[in-house]
Amino acid sequence: MPFLLLLVIPVSLHAQDSLPPKQISYEVKLTERSGGKISGYLKQVTDSTVILSAVKTNYGPPVTANDKTLSYTTIKKLRFKRTNATGKGALIGGAIGLGTGLLVGAAASGGKADRGGFEIVSSEAAIGIGAILGGLAGTAIGAIAGASAWHKFEVAGSREGLAAVRLFLEQKVYGLPLPEEAP
Repeated sequence: MPFLLLLVIPVSLHAQDSLPPKQISYEVKLTERSGGKISGYLKQVTDSTVILSAVKTNYGPPVTANDKTLSYTTIKKLRFKRTNATGKGALIGGAIGLGTGLLVGAAASGGKADRGGFEIVSSEAAIGIGAILGGLAGTAIGAIAGASAWHKFEVAGSREGLAAVRLFLEQKVYGLPLPEEAP
């Protein structure tokens, strides 16, 4: 039996080293060194260029004739965020707010007039009000957090600046670990 286990372990370890890239779409706002501003969707970042698409696309597909290629020497700043960050933030925030509101509503509904407490609304109404208010507040906070989740990079026309962008994207899209800094 232990012999069979030794045969299975290398196979399962090998299967984990070839994971496909995540399908992520990034909205980008780019400032050129000349002062111009360009918006679009991030398609690729190479060691010397940034490739943008006018139509929503995932990061990483092959370049087409309609894509705009910019050299690192022309780029001052690059800001990007996931295209669904606002909706995802609102959804997560709403769920957390709803749960918190349910708990607060349940805790607030503990007082009964026959036990020396003061009851303004029924227990069920307090839980419902807490859930609604918590869900609304959580949705608003989550949407604001998602909308402000821009990743900002100062490229300043340097290869090193563009390399930082590329390293960040490779870590996000391909799940590659960030290199450790030397002491």
